[in-house]
Amino acid sequence: MASFEVVSFTCRTCAELNIIAENFQHKMVSCRRCTTRQLPKGSVAFEAIEWDSSTRAQSLIDIVSLFGIERRHRLLRLAHCATLAQLIHPDSPVIFERALTTGELWADLDRPPDGVRELRMWLEARHSDHTLHLLALACVTAVATKGWQFPKEISEALADAYRDVIPNPFVPFEWNPEWFTSTVRGLAAHMYESRDFSAMPVLGDALQDAGCDHDLILGHCRGTKPHARGCWVVDAILGKE
Repeated sequence: MASFEVVSFTCRTCAELNIIAENFQHKMVSCRRCTTRQLPKGSVAFEAIEWDSSTRAQSLIDIVSLFGIERRHRLLRLAHCATLAQLIHPDSPVIFERALTTGELWADLDRPPDGVRELRMWLEARHSDHTLHLLALACVTAVATKGWQFPKEISEALADAYRDVIPNPFVPFEWNPEWFTSTVRGLAAHMYESRDFSAMPVLGDALQDAGCDHDLILGHCRGTKPHARGCWVVDAILGKE
């Protein structure tokens, strides 16, 4: 995915970590938080290992912003809301599940689905009732909004959720259509529709049986991190990229 080098630098005014394209490291740039204009002195490369190990969710958002993947931005916001909801209230109420489903449909259709206006109005009238209402409202409003702020204590969980939605952009790979057997497609479709991703290791085995030997793909299927709607492996198999 990456077609250019990416570097990070720390703002000399507010100490915010900024992510920029490498060709901007010798130019004046603005800090994403305090907007101070500065030369990004002391910039360091942000590469595959930094993507895999970063616990700072905003850095991953900044990388995706550089690549301009609109549907992925929407899915990232949904991953953000769902992760926060799980941390705040493991048994999320029905209204949040409805909002999340609506947000997912919006991402798939690339337009507001039917009923979103009414749901948004209902949530706006009640958003002060509970934090979950705020998260639900975020699912059905400015879904593609960038520049979110993340509490430090949950940034790691969010970063894991984002890595489920976006493959490591610094590791090249290509999908082979021959890997998409009926078994592979069936497993992916079942997980997408049921929202039960417990069969991801089985999907990894099916992909390997079909000839896939790429560590990034198989490792994602067999890893211990959570998966959800928007998982980049499942989406690719189902043609949702």
